[in-house]
Amino acid sequence: MIQGKEYIGDWSYYSQSDRSDRYSACKRFLWIGGVEVSKKELIAWDKLYIPKVTGGLNIIVIQAWNKAAICKLLWNICTKKDKLWVKWIHCYYGKRTTLWMNQPKYKKIREEYPKCSRRRLICNNNGAPRWVFILYLNLQGKLRTRDRIAKWSQIEDMTCPLCASGPETADHLFFECAATSQVWEMILKLRRIIRRAQGWSEEVLWAEVYANGHSAMSNVYRLRMSASVYHIRTERNLRYSKEKPGK
Repeated sequence: MIQGKEYIGDWSYYSQSDRSDRYSACKRFLWIGGVEVSKKELIAWDKLYIPKVTGGLNIIVIQAWNKAAICKLLWNICTKKDKLWVKWIHCYYGKRTTLWMNQPKYKKIREEYPKCSRRRLICNNNGAPRWVFILYLNLQGKLRTRDRIAKWSQIEDMTCPLCASGPETADHLFFECAATSQVWEMILKLRRIIRRAQGWSEEVLWAEVYANGHSAMSNVYRLRMSASVYHIRTERNLRYSKEKPGK
C-alpha cells in the first residue's frame, strides 16, 4: 500500500494538497482495494497508525516519518563530517547559516499510547495476514454484521444466515450461534479445552487471560481463533450473498 519506509521521504517533494490526495488514496486502497472515492472506511485512520501493542496496525504516519527522515539528514550533516557530500554542504551552506541539530526518532515524534490488553491476539498471531486482519476488525467491533449495517441502511431481515434463529450480531455470530458454537467447541476440544462456547466479548476476555503467553499452546490458540473468525465470516458472506435477489 505504501511503498516501504525508504520511499516515504520522497513525499516531501509534493505539495500539501498532493500529499493529502496520496494519503487518501492509501486509505481507500486499504478498505476497498482501489483508489476510487468511497466512504467505506471501517476504522478511523488515526487509530490504524498507532502501534500494534496499543490496538492499532502500526501503519506509518507519513508526516511524522518525513520529519524523522529530515532530522536524520541534519544529524548526518552534524556528525558525519568525513563524508564528501557532508563536506560539500558545510563548505557551501555551513558558513551562511546555522543548522539546528537534533536526532529525534520516529517513535518520539509519534504520540505515546497505552498498551492494549488484547495486543498479543494480534501482535503474536502466526495466522495468515488476512485472518489476523479480520480478527483485528472484529476486536474493534467493525465487522459488518447486520445489526451494524442496519444503523445506516434499511434491512428487512436481521436473522443470522447460519442458524436462522437469532439476530445477527458479533456476539451471536462468534460464538452464540448454534452453528458456529459447534465449530468453536470442536476446535476447543482439539486443544483439550472442555467448555461451552461463549459470546465474542467473553471469548476475548478468556483469551486475554489464558492465551496471552509465548507458549506453543497459546500460539496455536490464537492462530485457531483468527482462522475460525475468518472462515465463519467467509461462510456468512457466502450465504448472505445467496439471499440477495437475483442470486
